[in-house]
Amino acid sequence: MIVIEIAVCDDERYLLRVLEECLYELGKSAGIQVDVECYEDGEDLVKAVNKGKRFDIIYLDVRMKYMDGLKAAYKIREIDRTVQMVYVTSHDKCMKETFRVAPIGFITKPIERKEFEEIFYYALRLVEEQDAYYRFRYMKSEYKVAIRDILYFESKLRVAEIILQDGCLKEYSPLNKIEKGLEQSRGRFLRIHKSYLVNYQHVIRLGYEEVEMPKGIILPLSRTYKKAVDEKLRQFKKR
Repeated sequence: MIVIEIAVCDDERYLLRVLEECLYELGKSAGIQVDVECYEDGEDLVKAVNKGKRFDIIYLDVRMKYMDGLKAAYKIREIDRTVQMVYVTSHDKCMKETFRVAPIGFITKPIERKEFEEIFYYALRLVEEQDAYYRFRYMKSEYKVAIRDILYFESKLRVAEIILQDGCLKEYSPLNKIEKGLEQSRGRFLRIHKSYLVNYQHVIRLGYEEVEMPKGIILPLSRTYKKAVDEKLRQFKKR
């Protein structure tokens, strides 16, 4: 399933609740699933990122009691260069300082709904175009994998193996469900067999009965799926 993970960091609890509700509403309107985590101080947000938490979009207040948004952003950028950052603040004078951490938006308080929506959709577009992720659970752990790093999925009974450029992961999910979830992403995946779902970005050769992937991997192309594969390829060309 494709999920957009968002963090909101502000020391005003009321504003946190308002922004959280607004983001869930926008996600529903956009037809995507969003997960929102709220933090009341930049230090707590940085700790979460240091422990491995990754976000697609972060909304940060510039001025907070313990660690402000600017300092938090600098520390986060040392770990994650791709997260989209948006500042939400009443301090217009800080705008120049924020550009050092490459924010994509600057929203002033009191927040105007239209402006907030425009920046959200802009951030969403950047996430989808540049760094879409596939997220899943396995053995009570959460995983987040860049779609561009996935070569293919292979179904083995109740387990789906996720073959990456540099390894392999597993999840308990049927291939049909995985395929449906990936249709919401910018990734291009082809169901070539009842047991294989491949990332077209990594297809080296598409033959009549087989598909060649990197590292000399040859996968079967089933007659049952040949027509659907041809249709998907036509759709890809239209994008």
